[in-house]
Amino acid sequence: HFDFIDKPPTDTLLRAFRDLYALGALNEAGMLTRLGRQMVEIPLDPAMARTLLAAHSCGVVLEVVTIMAMLS
Repeated sequence: HFDFIDKPPTDTLLRAFRDLYALGALNEAGMLTRLGRQMVEIPLDPAMARTLLAAHSCGVVLEVVTIMAMLS
């Protein structure tokens, strides 16, 4: 229900929802999951935010941050 200046194409929105669902940020109802709420707090692309959270749980944050810096 956001008032866009120029409404984005429907297929773009659907692709974004699909990608966020695949990352675990959205549930089946399209609502943010606990993981999604954590991802929102990280000022990165959603895929990179998800990667960083996974790296934290695996204990390899420094290695992943180095790779992300090289990709940027």
